[in-house]
Amino acid sequence: MIEEAGSDPARIALEMTESDAMVPRPGLMDEMAALAMHGIQLAIDDFGTGHWSLSRLGEFPVRMLKIDRSFVRGLPEGRGPRTLVNAIMYLAEGFGLTVVAEGVETHAQREYLLENGCRYAQGYLYSPAVPAEELALSTPAGRTYPAAGGRSWHPAAGPAAPTPARTGSR
Repeated sequence: MIEEAGSDPARIALEMTESDAMVPRPGLMDEMAALAMHGIQLAIDDFGTGHWSLSRLGEFPVRMLKIDRSFVRGLPEGRGPRTLVNAIMYLAEGFGLTVVAEGVETHAQREYLLENGCRYAQGYLYSPAVPAEELALSTPAGRTYPAAGGRSWHPAAGPAAPTPARTGSR
């Protein structure tokens, strides 16, 4: 279907919540591996809210972790949210995964995430939820938004790439 539509599989990301990924289901790993072999990105959504076994993270053919909005909501003021977000970003970096912050609503949240190495985000700071047919008409492919210091900030995850190395303290 992807080939028939002329789509680039690297620009398609399928999300599975952390809780759903942990439910034992025969054939799940094979299905995920087949999708990944075809170039489709796999993401764990709402990461940090379920009962994920960290030892299993390396077994899943995922390319990105999506930090749950409940953690982002407390940034940058809350010590707990900062600790959790930084830990998730560090963990993702170790596995070579892209991190997407969900629920970014303020410039302060955006700045904190950028300063700590998170390059992808989605949330009301950029746009409310938009029906797919409107999005396709209004957003040119590959559009990026300017961010602090001239860096690019993507409103949603694009093609997966290794998370850039972060410098400085967390």
